[in-house]
Amino acid sequence: MPFQPSIVALLLAATLAALPAAAVELPMDLGTLTTRDNKVYENAKIIGSDAVGVKVTHDAGTARVPFNRLPRELAEKFEVKPGAAAEQLRKEKEDAAAHDRETARAMAKADREAADKAIEKALSDPARLEAALPEDMRHTAFEEMIEARDADAGRRITYLENFIELTYRQIDGSKKEIHRRSEQAAKAFEQGRAEEQDDVKSRVKVNRRPSRIYAGLREGDRINQWIAKEREKIGEAEARIAKAAAEIRSLRKNAGSPD
Repeated sequence: MPFQPSIVALLLAATLAALPAAAVELPMDLGTLTTRDNKVYENAKIIGSDAVGVKVTHDAGTARVPFNRLPRELAEKFEVKPGAAAEQLRKEKEDAAAHDRETARAMAKADREAADKAIEKALSDPARLEAALPEDMRHTAFEEMIEARDADAGRRITYLENFIELTYRQIDGSKKEIHRRSEQAAKAFEQGRAEEQDDVKSRVKVNRRPSRIYAGLREGDRINQWIAKEREKIGEAEARIAKAAAEIRSLRKNAGSPD
């Protein structure tokens, strides 16, 4: 008659299977640890564990080895809760993302503070600011720094005067560039008119020489469009100068100083 386990034995076996694994004493020296995917760690020692796996120190450093990569007889020594690994990995991913965001914010803040200090120094020297910033940032950066400063009237007047000086420098540079490009436009128009006259004289149809006909006129128009935009910028800069000058007069009046 075949052996049949008693009901008591079956219940005992089920109870033992349901009990959590006995607490593992750490650190646990392993010597050479070979994982299920054949990765080898020499002089391995388990120093901790979490829901995902065990933390191992070894000759090359440290590693976290997931339970499903440990040799089965070693993995069975640890209590593994279903779903706990996935939950911990999700939380670690969220924590890492939060850390990255915080690091980015800290770096951006450090960059802003460094730029703020650089411009703060330059507020007393327009030439230094002119050299320190890209051309398209100078007006904006200078104005924002002045606006943000809760300085006394004397320092603020100095800042505004330096801003006016810098702006005049840039207007002067723009006017010189406009003059240079105006000469280019004149030459381009002269070339275009000459092409047009040659076309009339030789009775060459436009569609037979599309790459040359009136090219100078097109180039002159392009240059004139740039000049028109640059003159608009000069007008805006002159308006900023007037605004800064008005504030200087107001600050001096409030301080009882002559203009």
